[in-house]
Amino acid sequence: MHAFVPVRPAIRIDASAARAGPDRTALETARLTRQPPWQTLGQLGTELGVTELTELAASITLAGTEGARVRASLAAKSAAMRARQLAEAEAGAQAATERMSLPLVVLFAGFLALIGYPAIIHVINGI
Repeated sequence: MHAFVPVRPAIRIDASAARAGPDRTALETARLTRQPPWQTLGQLGTELGVTELTELAASITLAGTEGARVRASLAAKSAAMRARQLAEAEAGAQAATERMSLPLVVLFAGFLALIGYPAIIHVINGI
């Protein structure tokens, strides 16, 4: 069985590894105001319109207040996000393939004309 690990130490960010950005500022604000970090991450997600950040904050809130399993929840959420990103990439690739069908047909027709023209002229001149 897994031992219970407090959430606060698990989400600390090493200051030397993190760059000063909105997420770092939100975590610093949470530390200075003595609020839970997941609360400010949720607010940041709402302000920026990043639903993934809001969902992450909700998952961590659940873990911090209810003692839910963070690892399983985050693994499922990350798998869902990866699947969605893969579906978006495949949809973009499919759209690009459809856009390329007309130029490909025109190129093939030009190739056939280039190859067939000498044969057709030879047949016409031979008659």
